Amino acid sequence: MKFSYQIFYVFLVLLLPSLTFAADLTGKTIEVNDPFVRAVPPGASNTALFMILKNSGKTDLVISEISSPASRAAEVHMSMHKGGMMEMHHVPELTIKSGESVSFSPDGYHIMLIGLKNPLKEGTIVALTLKFKNGDTLKIDAPVRKLMKKMEHRH
Repeated sequence: MKFSYQIFYVFLVLLLPSLTFAADLTGKTIEVNDPFVRAVPPGASNTALFMILKNSGKTDLVISEISSPASRAAEVHMSMHKGGMMEMHHVPELTIKSGESVSFSPDGYHIMLIGLKNPLKEGTIVALTLKFKNGDTLKIDAPVRKLMKKMEHRH
């Protein structure tokens, strides 16, 4: 009987560091700054989520899946100017390098919420889950708010 307790103790000692690492990865090495979902007019079926993600960990992280109960699908997209037109493309995986940040904004990377299940009212909270290629997840709550237009500065 004493032998089985020793095996159990060794198993516990080996298992605990891996549990701590997994929790540390999503809880402390990814900083989420200013997440919000753009309010859209009634009847709109898609919108976008913006934020800044900072990877302060020691390894690169790859976003491989995104989900939200507010929409049928959620995807990373990239907007860019090309030939005087704005184009948007789906990005299947997005790497956040160690020590770097990725800004999700209207004129770059952003998260599209496709096929909204209900109208999103300003002030409500939208839940989002990011899944990383290593299997870890990060849950984000983002308020719905109006996207402020840049003000012109004239003299």
